[in-house]
Amino acid sequence: MGNLALFLCTLLATLLALAQFGRRVSAAHALVWWIIFATLLACAARPSWFEPLADALGVHLVSNLVLAALAMLLLIQVFELQAAVTTGERRLRRSVSQQAVSDYLMRQRDRQRDPDMAPRVLVVAPCYQEQSNVTRFVAECQNLSEQHPDIRFVVVDDGSSDETPQLLESLAPGDHATHGANLNVSGVLLTGFRLAQRLNVEFVVQCDSDGQHPVDQIYELVELARQEHYDLLVGSRFVPGPHPAEKIDPRRRFGIWLLSQALRLACPQFRMHDPTSGFRVFSRRAAVLLSAHMPDEYPEPECVALCGRAGLKVGEHSVRMRARQGGVSSLTGFVQFRYMSKVFTALLAMCLRDRPK
Repeated sequence: MGNLALFLCTLLATLLALAQFGRRVSAAHALVWWIIFATLLACAARPSWFEPLADALGVHLVSNLVLAALAMLLLIQVFELQAAVTTGERRLRRSVSQQAVSDYLMRQRDRQRDPDMAPRVLVVAPCYQEQSNVTRFVAECQNLSEQHPDIRFVVVDDGSSDETPQLLESLAPGDHATHGANLNVSGVLLTGFRLAQRLNVEFVVQCDSDGQHPVDQIYELVELARQEHYDLLVGSRFVPGPHPAEKIDPRRRFGIWLLSQALRLACPQFRMHDPTSGFRVFSRRAAVLLSAHMPDEYPEPECVALCGRAGLKVGEHSVRMRARQGGVSSLTGFVQFRYMSKVFTALLAMCLRDRPK
């Protein structure tokens, strides 16, 4: 009976801690926390499993209750430390983002481009170590702006250390912003959303600069979002449509399916085929919401969940993706596994929290 009570108390504490991921605590190290939670639950349920280890270490357990109390106190201290680190990282992200926005708007004034005369659409392109792709991408964006003058683009250099900054200064002197530190996609989107609010645009388009996302389909995606009143419209590789579904590595496809299931727990009202796609259109309402609740690191699935739980209209549209034109993806090997555990944990945590406002 005592072990059962201890197990239930540990389970309750685990759920309370889980609800904080994505809010007070970043889920970036979720894999480590899952190991800690599993170990604590196992200790509470079957303390005899750990007796051989205790004997080998020369540890004599006087009381399971004392052990549980000490472990819980230590866990709380580590958790609070992680919360403080998360707060500092988010403040840094907002500070770097705000500086990038200020520098961009200053350059617009220097070029005698009135920032108040805003276009209808702002294309925001995350760009990190893309020296082999940025020339082609900028040319595609410039061609798009010539065909549709109401579309402006901004390439956000996310602290690249290769030749990307110099290329952007040469190719797009008035159409790029620069982060003084690497903030990942969440920081780039935050900069884009802040620029969109200052420029008073109607839609923000997220489009990667590595050549995978079809720039020539941006206008079509924006028009569909406008006509159908979508607040978040995701360009999908897998949704049925005129473009054939992309064939990807089975392990990656399984990970996307797993995230789709977690997303359905957070937002039971809809099914998302491609929650990790970074090719998407945000309405003004979605940009305001996500600016206030920006997820950490790679935010795509969490943004879908946040918009859905806030009652915004979310949808998918079939698009034709291309193979990466050059460079190396940042989501490879263990980083990809860490990304999956982080996003899965953050989505589960949303189920335990109030809906965003």
